[in-house]
Amino acid sequence: MDVQRQIAYWRDGSVSNLESAEILISRGKCLEGLFFCHLTLEKILKAHVVKATREIPPKIHHLGELRRIAGIEMEESQRLLLGEMNDFAREARYPIPYKDLPSRSRAENLLQKTKEIHRWLINKL
Repeated sequence: MDVQRQIAYWRDGSVSNLESAEILISRGKCLEGLFFCHLTLEKILKAHVVKATREIPPKIHHLGELRRIAGIEMEESQRLLLGEMNDFAREARYPIPYKDLPSRSRAENLLQKTKEIHRWLINKL
């Protein structure tokens, strides 16, 4: 396996998903945009898994588990963001009909936090 090629694949996918998240949230598609924020973080973490293990990342979506496999230490606020993004990934796949959708301001705030942690993770590659 070409490790650098795999890392680039996951990194580039994360950048593309972040662009999609921005577009969706700017158009008021907040839940969908937050789902793409999750994908952004999932893919950049999978790049780190490849870097750490030199193997194809597992087919899982739990951000905390991917962080653990990659061996990345994070501040509590960063870990909490990963947990919150896991919730939105579940909600996008399995919506609860009575649950309120995230507001646009909340989605924009989470998008900003996603951008910050994404940039931090890219710089650690």
